[in-house]
Amino acid sequence: MGVLTKVFVVLVTVLSVLLGTLAVTFVANTENYKAKLEESVADKTAAEEIARLRQSELNAVQSNQSEQITLFKAQSESLITQNNLLTQQRAEAEAAAQRETGKLAKFEADWSRLTAANQQYAQMTKEIQEELKQRREQIVDQQTRSIQLADRNNELESQLAALTRQVRRVHEKMTNLQEENADLQGKLAQLPPQWQAKILSEEVAVAPFVPETPIRGQVTRVEQLEGETFVQVNVGRNDGVESNMKFLVHRGSQFLGTLIITTVDANSSAGRIELMQGRVSVGDMVLTGGD
Repeated sequence: MGVLTKVFVVLVTVLSVLLGTLAVTFVANTENYKAKLEESVADKTAAEEIARLRQSELNAVQSNQSEQITLFKAQSESLITQNNLLTQQRAEAEAAAQRETGKLAKFEADWSRLTAANQQYAQMTKEIQEELKQRREQIVDQQTRSIQLADRNNELESQLAALTRQVRRVHEKMTNLQEENADLQGKLAQLPPQWQAKILSEEVAVAPFVPETPIRGQVTRVEQLEGETFVQVNVGRNDGVESNMKFLVHRGSQFLGTLIITTVDANSSAGRIELMQGRVSVGDMVLTGGD
């Protein structure tokens, strides 16, 4: 017998044993199949009922979910709208922020210019204050000088008043002399003709005169010659001075004498002192004319 035959015999034997076992098992379990079938039908019915309940629950859940989905869609649309609005507002805010940034940059530039201008103004204010300080000092000096000049003016007015009184006294003397001269002329007319001719033939000096317009000057030179005093003053023909004009020489309120002009130049003149009442020096004042 070959090997294959042996193998085939072994397989047939094994299969026979298996088939016998299965037949015995099938016969033993045939009665349980009906009970299991009924049990399966009952399980199926219960399962179907459970499935129907679960389907109802599922329908309810789906309905609820549909409502929620609809609500979620509405909320989503609302959120999208709000998002679009917020996006637009954000864009507007960014644009406003850019405008404000530009304004801020302009403000900073203006602030820089104002700061520089303020510094210049502070420097100008400092310079103006210094100038005002100098002006105040100058004003104080001018006020002091004004007070001094006012005092000097009062002093000169007092001296002028004294000189005016002296000039009036001199005018009164001149008037008296003129009256005496007129009296002498009358007496001369009463003399015999031969005496009048003799008197008139003699040299008669021209009397000094006083102009109507006041002339003031100052002694610039003094000389003594043969017992007489000759002086030079700083007023001349351009100031209205003429030969034989009479000036009063004074130092403050002190009367020093009478100056009779003998020589006249354009800007200076000279003469001799008469009726000397004090020593005449350079710097003394001379006055003539007016009342």
